[in-house]
Amino acid sequence: MRSCEIALRAASSEDLPVLAGLYAQLRMPELLFTPWPQAEKRAFFDAQFRLQHDHFVRQYPRADFWVALRDEVPVGRLYLDRSTLDWRIIDILLAPAWRERGIGSRLIAWVQQRAIAAGARGIGLAVAVDNRRAHALYARLGFSESDAGDGLHQPMWWQAPSALSA
Repeated sequence: MRSCEIALRAASSEDLPVLAGLYAQLRMPELLFTPWPQAEKRAFFDAQFRLQHDHFVRQYPRADFWVALRDEVPVGRLYLDRSTLDWRIIDILLAPAWRERGIGSRLIAWVQQRAIAAGARGIGLAVAVDNRRAHALYARLGFSESDAGDGLHQPMWWQAPSALSA
């Protein structure tokens, strides 16, 4: 595993184009064989990003929306709701070029450490059922399936050690 330092800073409205670009990088392979011009594909992903972002902001109005940075360059995002004792990782996204470097593991470990320090009961998240790599990562970091899900996303839960003894 190559080591690289990642910083988090609060996202602002000025970050939305960069975050939309990261989202498009992640999703672009889905339209690889779609006969749309590149500009049309990008417009589609920009619209999808805006809908997703607006949903997250409405659904989790007290959440933290962070940009993940490597040497001041945006490489991903971490959206986290810490407004209750049951924290929720709303979304983690890393640009394809920054995957497989241990960044996701370190971000999740950071969230777990903060949850323990804050006295949270645990952390919930939902992972796409077809994202086997993410599912394996979460399982390796102590998350377990928490219910049947909706067929598209598998809910997972990490129990904070302090909550186990309560």
